[in-house]
Amino acid sequence: AEYMGNENCCVSEVTSAFSVLLVTGPRSRELLSLVSLSDFSPEGFRYYTSKEVDIGPVMATAKRLSYAGDLGWELHIPVECTQAAYTAIYSVAEEFSIPLSDAGIYALNSLRVEKGFRAFGHELTADDTPYHAGLGFTVKNSNEFIGKNKLIQIQKDGLKRRLVNFLLK
Repeated sequence: AEYMGNENCCVSEVTSAFSVLLVTGPRSRELLSLVSLSDFSPEGFRYYTSKEVDIGPVMATAKRLSYAGDLGWELHIPVECTQAAYTAIYSVAEEFSIPLSDAGIYALNSLRVEKGFRAFGHELTADDTPYHAGLGFTVKNSNEFIGKNKLIQIQKDGLKRRLVNFLLK
């Protein structure tokens, strides 16, 4: 743990303590609602929100987002509980005839790229601005932020390059 200044803040490295299961697809809401007592309805679990949920016998932090480009949730689970959560999800899927398949990070990256979702360290670097990445809609110039003047200047000067996706046939 590292303490920052005189504030009451502690930063701890916990990466190896958690695993992430992604439950995504058109029936992901139905599946999670069957394996959990938590509310996964559109009203109860809005996009880009996070909350603690039960997944079978396990507590997890669920995040309503998906790099796969479909309805989905990331389930952040303590490593020692991952097998129990995985088994609970698969058992319910089998019981209710909800097709599931395992996929790794490369499959997820393929879906992400196909959907046009960008990732820092892959398509995006520190040299790219939101405008270069096609993400200018996320910039709110009415707010104050570091780099605001530079972004306003880029808007005035126009782009000399831009990240785009294209399909080769």
